[in-house]
Amino acid sequence: MPKCFAVGLLLVLGASGPAFAQASPVSAGPMGTPITPSDLGNWRFMPAISAAEAARDAQSQGFGHVARLRQDDYGDWIGQSGRGGLIVFPDGRAYPL
Repeated sequence: MPKCFAVGLLLVLGASGPAFAQASPVSAGPMGTPITPSDLGNWRFMPAISAAEAARDAQSQGFGHVARLRQDDYGDWIGQSGRGGLIVFPDGRAYPL
């Protein structure tokens, strides 16, 4: 009886293995990271925002005293705030550095 139970358990667990392997290895994190391949196309062709828009977006997300913003090669704005360094992506999301 214990052998039959063990064999049955192995068959059930063995059959569910491929179902676990089909899950996507890239899942969205709490802040939308890592970027998925489908998001990459949307991100690359997103229209650029101005420094004033980047500062407004950062301030609306809790970053005060936004200053010294400079744009990198990817269209992101990098600067300083009262909480330290920050980066503002073209879609308006701001994160601390």
